[in-house]
Amino acid sequence: MAENATEWFDDYAESAEGVNDVVIDEYDITATPNDFNVMTLNSFIELGAVRIPGFQRNFVWDIGRSSKLIESLLLGLPVPQLFLYEQSRNKFLVIDGQQRLMSIYYFMKQRFPRKSKRSQLRLIFEKYGKIPDEILYDDEYFETFNLKLPSQLPDHKNKFHGLNYSTLGEFQTALNLRPMRNIVVKQNDPSDDDSSMYEIFNRLNTGGVNLKPQEIRTSMYHSKFYEMLYKINREEKWRDFIGSKEPDIHMKDIEILLRSFAMLIDGDKYKPSMIKFLNQFSKKCENHKESQNDYLESLFKSFLSACENLPP
Repeated sequence: MAENATEWFDDYAESAEGVNDVVIDEYDITATPNDFNVMTLNSFIELGAVRIPGFQRNFVWDIGRSSKLIESLLLGLPVPQLFLYEQSRNKFLVIDGQQRLMSIYYFMKQRFPRKSKRSQLRLIFEKYGKIPDEILYDDEYFETFNLKLPSQLPDHKNKFHGLNYSTLGEFQTALNLRPMRNIVVKQNDPSDDDSSMYEIFNRLNTGGVNLKPQEIRTSMYHSKFYEMLYKINREEKWRDFIGSKEPDIHMKDIEILLRSFAMLIDGDKYKPSMIKFLNQFSKKCENHKESQNDYLESLFKSFLSACENLPP
């Protein structure tokens, strides 16, 4: 028997009708190769044109591995290509390449994130689209990013070791203009159905991790409605109710909330599959007015109040 609500949800989801059934029709999809240079990619991040999806893991590289990437770019060595999904004109989601992009971003900012603060920084980056200067230059969150590169021979120091972006000298321009191959994926038709993009997210993710449907959905349909879901998911009464103090890493608790609202509002329109139903509901909620989200939040809180005296 499940010990808490998210464990129960695992059992329920596996047996729910159509939950893993996504029918793929024919789509007009383009995958265009580009060679954006490092400066352009960094500008995309700065301007919020490139966003790291919510399902992507925290930045996990250490300073040595990030330094090796920067060294490869300085030397003109090939690095793995990036995959970007074009949501709209000049608006991209990173499908594959988060660690590489963030290594470049942090190096050009001359700051490297402390390991203990990376989960917090992920939330800050998600909220603002970048790291605010007051956080970036706070030594509690960051240290100076000087390249950490081992010497191949004891008496031959690596010429880039100890340098940072501002002390690269003549190599700074070379780094700025170094191209990185990226593949921009775009769905041209149909414009009102994102199920093919759902599959692209599911199949083109790093590390061979099998993403849960809600992890992908959260990234594709990020909106004020979803921000409301994140907020109520942290309610103390809700955490007690489902028997877990911390939000679920795979967003199972968010999906419980989403399913509840979807069935409450559009349950009479439901037809398999559940994945498609929740995707369509999430897309619909992108257009919610603030008053609609406020109403749903108050409705949920009244539900928690009504349940607070129930036995465990």
